[in-house]
Amino acid sequence: MFFDRLWRGAETTELTGRRDDWISYTDYRGYEKTDQVIEWFWQCIRSWPTERKARLLQFATGTSRVPVNGFKDLQGSDGPRRFTIDKSGDPSQLPRSHTCFNRIELPPYEDYESLERKLTYAIEYVGSRCLRTIAC
Repeated sequence: MFFDRLWRGAETTELTGRRDDWISYTDYRGYEKTDQVIEWFWQCIRSWPTERKARLLQFATGTSRVPVNGFKDLQGSDGPRRFTIDKSGDPSQLPRSHTCFNRIELPPYEDYESLERKLTYAIEYVGSRCLRTIAC
């Protein structure tokens, strides 16, 4: 079991239990963790089922699995790289991601509903068509 887990990474079902781990090992560029948009982001993630959380992780990092030792061991294309939420774009735009850098570019949405709708659309529809990421 241990070696299987080591080989495959943590199951997506563990995303729920690792929410605080995910928050703890997130960096912010242009945002503070107390900004309203960031609070809405984590509120949205908490409300999602595990499968959608896994798709968000896939959208942002290129993998739907949490590293065995949690988000502190997240890797980017150039080695250890924390999950990052970058303030970027116009509120009319969808979020974008840079999977090589474990980064989401999250526009400064004006309300929770806009954030949830556009983030969901980005990971469910745009992301599934391989249009979600910017070349690293």
